[in-house]
Amino acid sequence: MIGLFSRSPLLLCLAAPFAAAQQQDPLAGAVLIDRVVATVNDAVVLQREVLALTVGQIRVAEAERGSPLPPNERRLLFLRNLGSKIDQHALAQAAITLGILPPERVESIFQDQLLEEERELVRKLGTLQAVTEEQARQGRNWETFVRDQRVSKMSDLTRAMAVNSRLNNQSNLFITPRMMRTFYRENLGEFVRQSQAQLGCVAFVGEDAAAKAKVAAEVWSKEALTPEELVKRFESDGAMAPEVLLIDESSRKTRRQDQVDFAMAGPKDRVSDLVVDESGVRLWKVLEFQPAKKDTFEDPDVQRLIREFLEQRTIERLLEQTKKRAKERTQVWQPADLRTPGVR
Repeated sequence: MIGLFSRSPLLLCLAAPFAAAQQQDPLAGAVLIDRVVATVNDAVVLQREVLALTVGQIRVAEAERGSPLPPNERRLLFLRNLGSKIDQHALAQAAITLGILPPERVESIFQDQLLEEERELVRKLGTLQAVTEEQARQGRNWETFVRDQRVSKMSDLTRAMAVNSRLNNQSNLFITPRMMRTFYRENLGEFVRQSQAQLGCVAFVGEDAAAKAKVAAEVWSKEALTPEELVKRFESDGAMAPEVLLIDESSRKTRRQDQVDFAMAGPKDRVSDLVVDESGVRLWKVLEFQPAKKDTFEDPDVQRLIREFLEQRTIERLLEQTKKRAKERTQVWQPADLRTPGVR
């Protein structure tokens, strides 16, 4: 299974370490090789397939971070994608082995889907010749296209068959009123809560503290500054004592009442008038605000949300069971350097 990758610098740095198990980072180097990174029964998972998933994720993560990902994080991304590929192959093969539909019916469904996929490509590119040329440009041919489609569509078919056969299109039978009420009770904080706020506080001292605090208040109302940032900007004007407080009803035992009232009223980004006392001038700003909530179980919208959540959780559980059954029917092999217990 030897083949050339694209010569992009990113792929060059990703490819080499899979040729040397002793290296810690499997996503760095410059050797242009492909290799088998797993087998699922008689199906092969190639390194380039997993890299195709991993490269984009690395680019996004590095763009968000503004710096290169360390080797261990790149390795973890690769191993997770490898695990997903193995699971996908196992599910694809289970379309027939689970016995939900006769094998010939499963194959017929796939062929219909493949034909529709071919028609869609022709509609998009104009002619079958154009489709062939585009696949060649991507380093693929019709055989590899069919192979990839078989894995993708068969795994999707297994998921659909497993869920539909268990739920029988009557998912409501799996969710009882008692289950819904229990969920509501166990997650009461999601439905009933007091208002809560994150309050930024800054003090001003010295001559003309009120005038300088008034200028700072105007700036704070327009800019998303933390108390520390506001103090740094107005430090020469007597700004000091930056503080962030979490305010709720229990804060009335330890905080000024006017401070709690201001924070609990919200909304986010509201800046107080000048608070003048014997120690100086203070400014407050609501940095975050969570309004009070009292959604009763009897509310139809609450019951709808609970039912939807529980139904989705049921479907996810059925999919996990299907994945487990599928993997019990497959034998997986991985190279020694890519066997990391607990990483999937």
